[in-house]
Amino acid sequence: MGVKIRFYDCEESNPFTFLECAVLDKNNIGIRIQDFESLIPVILDKPTAIRLVRELRKHISQLD
Repeated sequence: MGVKIRFYDCEESNPFTFLECAVLDKNNIGIRIQDFESLIPVILDKPTAIRLVRELRKHISQLD
């Protein structure tokens, strides 16, 4: 599908630490977390990805 987005570490000194989200097909989202030494892939189905987004929004709104 070709849709991909990266979120880089807030420490701008390290461009190799990021979280990447990519659409794998119409039912699955791939997420990988990469740092200096490791790559951790996670594949979420659509309902789980939606739940993740809701939880992130809830917790972000509680900041400050």
